[in-house]
Amino acid sequence: MRHAWLLLLVVGCKKPDSEPKPAPIASGSAVVAPKALDAAPPPADPLFTALEERAAKYKDAPDGDLVPYRDKDKWGFADRTGKIVIAPKYDFVGWFKEGRAAVYIGEQCGIIDGTGYEVMEVKYPACADTHDKHTAVTVGTQWIVVDKRGKPVVHEKFDGLARSVSNDGMITVRKGELYGWIGHDGKQRVDFTYKHHNPAGDGRIPVSDGTVWGAIDYTGKVVIPLEYEEIQPYYGGLALARKNNKWGVIDVAGKVVVPHDYDFIHGNAKPEYIVAQKEFDKPPTILFDRTGKKVGEIPFNAEDQYADGLIAVGIGGKTGYVDITGKLVIPAKWDHANSFVDGLAWASNKQRGGFIDKTGKYVIKAKYSPAYDYVEFVDGIVDVRDAPDSNLKYFIDRNGREYLSADTRAWYAKKPIQQ
Repeated sequence: MRHAWLLLLVVGCKKPDSEPKPAPIASGSAVVAPKALDAAPPPADPLFTALEERAAKYKDAPDGDLVPYRDKDKWGFADRTGKIVIAPKYDFVGWFKEGRAAVYIGEQCGIIDGTGYEVMEVKYPACADTHDKHTAVTVGTQWIVVDKRGKPVVHEKFDGLARSVSNDGMITVRKGELYGWIGHDGKQRVDFTYKHHNPAGDGRIPVSDGTVWGAIDYTGKVVIPLEYEEIQPYYGGLALARKNNKWGVIDVAGKVVVPHDYDFIHGNAKPEYIVAQKEFDKPPTILFDRTGKKVGEIPFNAEDQYADGLIAVGIGGKTGYVDITGKLVIPAKWDHANSFVDGLAWASNKQRGGFIDKTGKYVIKAKYSPAYDYVEFVDGIVDVRDAPDSNLKYFIDRNGREYLSADTRAWYAKKPIQQ
C-alpha cells in the first residue's frame, strides 16, 4: 500500500529605558559605529494582517462529514445520505479532511468549511489538503501555512512544503532546496537542513541529505545516523529501512527488528504482521510480528501487505487470499485484488472491479474502473471511473451509493470532447 528552515527572525530589540548609548569603537585609525540596538522592525506584510483580521472574525462551524458530489462538470458536496449540502458550483474539489476542503474555480482555489464558507477565499493559485489541523495556500510561487480558521501560523512565506502539511504537530516547509520544521505555535523546531524527508511520526522524522537517510527527533537532533538508502515513515514505533539494497525494519532508536535481508517488504510498518520476501515477486513469503519474531512462512507470492487477518497472494496468475498459516481462505480468481480494509477489498477482472467481503462475494458490483493505481476506502469513500478509458470520475461509499447526479452520465456521453 502506498502514498529549510528559519523561523521568522525578529529584527531589532526593545531598547532599555535607562541604557546609555554605547560609544564608537576604535579600529586602528578608523572609527566603527556600533550596530544600532533599537532598529525599527520591518513593516507588517498587509497580506498577513488581512488574514489575521479575517480569521479573528471566523465563527466556528461543525466539521460535517461530507463527500464530493458531481453534477455534470461541476462539483459540490453531499452528506452521507446523498443530500446536497454545498451546491455543485466548483470546477473541481478535494476531499473533506478535518472539516476543510480545497475547492477550485478555473485556475484559482480556496479552502471551505462544512457550510461552504470560504475560510481561505477562492483566489489562490494552489491549495493543500488539511492535515493535523493545518493547511496552506500559495501566494505567487510561495506558500503560507494557516490553521483551520485561516490564521497564519507564522508571518513568513516558504518555497515548498510536504504533501501532508503537518504530521504529529510538525509542519514541514522548504526554503530553496532544504526542508525544515516548525511547530503549530509557529516556532522553529528544526532548521532548514535536509533535501528529502518522510512524514513525521512517533517522535521521529526520516531525513536525507540527498545521499543517505537517517532520522531526527522533533528538536532536530540526529537519533539514527544517516547511513541508510531510505527510511520510510514510523508507525507504532517501527519503520521500514533499506540498507545495502535490502529492506529490514528498525525501531525509533535505530535497533534492527527485522534484518536487512529482503528484496521487498509490502506496504509499510503499520500492520500487525510484516510481510517480507527474500526475492521480489518470488515465494516464499515470510511473516514477522512487531517484535521481529518470525511467525510464519507461506508458499505463495504476496501481492499486498497483511490486513484484516488476510494477505492477498498470487496463485496461477490470479489473486486470492490466505491467512497467516498459508491456508487459502478466498480462492484465487481475480486479475487484481488489494488488501482488505474494514472488511472490504477491491477486486477486479478485465479492468472492471468492485468490492468483495471476506467470503469473496461482491457487495459492491464489479462495474467500476480505478481512478488511481490503488483502490481502497478512505474515510468510507473512494473515487472511481465508469470505464478504463473514461474520465468520468466520481465517488462511491461503502454501501455502493454513487455521489453523482442522475443525468451526469447522459450528459457525459454526449460531450464531443470528453474530459
